Amino acid sequence: MAKIPHVNIDKIKDLCKSKGLTMKFLCDQIARDRTYFANIRSGKTRIDDDEIEFIAHMLDTTVDYLTDLTDQKEKPTELPADAIELNSMLLRMTDEQIARLKDLAKDILGE
Repeated sequence: MAKIPHVNIDKIKDLCKSKGLTMKFLCDQIARDRTYFANIRSGKTRIDDDEIEFIAHMLDTTVDYLTDLTDQKEKPTELPADAIELNSMLLRMTDEQIARLKDLAKDILGE
């Protein structure tokens, strides 16, 4: 387990509050004492990478946001597997094939 050098505890606190959670609840979820975040803030301890990933998941955000690598609070939208597969197919198609596919899609959609 790697230790994360910087975590913005204020962001965790604000996200907890907005989701109706407490810092104690997060500590309980990762089997840590309720003073854990205070110890991180003071530099007495560092958070493990698996813990910050779990907390980011619980708070519906990213590790990058919690570690001040981005200001974007929301997780990026994940594409469904079918969309990823279709995109992969599109990348291999010629311009003519893409034009035919567009026409087919318009027919299917009734446009």
